[in-house]
Amino acid sequence: MFGVATEIEAAVVPAFHLAERIEKRRWEEIRESYDELAQQHRHIEFWFFPHSDYVILKTLDPCDPCDPPPSTTDMEEATFRLILDISARLPFLTPVLQRLMMKSGISGSRRGPAHSIFPSDRTIRFEEMEYEMPRAVGLEALAEVVGWIRKKRLPVTFPFEYRTVAADDIWMSPMNAGPVAAISMHQYAKMPWQQLFAAAEATFRGAGGRPHWAKRHRLNRADVTALYPMAGRYTAVRRAADPHGKFLNPHLETLFA
Repeated sequence: MFGVATEIEAAVVPAFHLAERIEKRRWEEIRESYDELAQQHRHIEFWFFPHSDYVILKTLDPCDPCDPPPSTTDMEEATFRLILDISARLPFLTPVLQRLMMKSGISGSRRGPAHSIFPSDRTIRFEEMEYEMPRAVGLEALAEVVGWIRKKRLPVTFPFEYRTVAADDIWMSPMNAGPVAAISMHQYAKMPWQQLFAAAEATFRGAGGRPHWAKRHRLNRADVTALYPMAGRYTAVRRAADPHGKFLNPHLETLFA
């Protein structure tokens, strides 16, 4: 929105290696112990299928130098793709299919250079909304949305992703108010998502959440002003850099023009 970037300066650290571990844990166990686990690992996140009582926990920790892993992804997708296609045709089967899938053994590990371990192949198309909110209320907000999905037996076919992120000082960053919990909600691209996301968004907003700018959300200009104390200064700088809106598109105009 500010023009063409001709130079970027980045702070980096020496290259390092990571050990990745994936395992199945009970949701209630993770809900009680997540903060303790987060202190034990360099990186931690979990995926939670809303109709199952289990989560898929992923941790990343530094390790000794080693060769790149043979696989470019953390999990195999063939079974998941089949379940998604069945759910798209027969949405009412989504809860039972998720529970059956999560009954299987889920575990895995990889080691290698960080640039080989951090990314994972994702070949299934999906829609996504992500909200960042105060870390202290993240797990409760997730539990509330999952409870709503279960009560109404809604065909939410993808898992929620939950992770925690450190604070930053960027004016329009969702993380600038302190350490946050990041909750990503997904839906298979072949299935309806708009109403599901809108209803969940109300819960995330109620928990003090702010959205990931590059994913689905329904904010308008008034919301931006209310949620971001630096929004006025930000738009003033944007207007000075691009007074005629050359670098705005229709979506950004509704937020920052």
